[in-house]
Amino acid sequence: MKALLINPELLSVVPIDISGENYINDLNLLLDSTCLERYPIRDDDGRFYEIWVDDDGLFKMDPETVCMFAYYGCNTPLAGKGIILGFNPENNKIENVPITPEEATSAIKFIRPISVI
Repeated sequence: MKALLINPELLSVVPIDISGENYINDLNLLLDSTCLERYPIRDDDGRFYEIWVDDDGLFKMDPETVCMFAYYGCNTPLAGKGIILGFNPENNKIENVPITPEEATSAIKFIRPISVI
């Protein structure tokens, strides 16, 4: 399945492939996570997708070099890496990401580093 990996440390958005059947395992491995959080997005063109992040991402980072990103349509800044997957609201299943890396990059504001102390 086609997805996009957001890396705020590298200020990048790159295409990746993940397993459709075991996508939760792939997300946990790619995000170095044991607790995932997802943020649903419906963009101005009516496309549905989700941003997946490590729910504990902010707590795993060095407080002096925390890297985050804000995504248009998401009401909260997100810490650490994120993965964008497509979402079909008719059957509640994930699918190939419906946007390009360039479209995702234009919707992102990278925030780095910030101090949380």
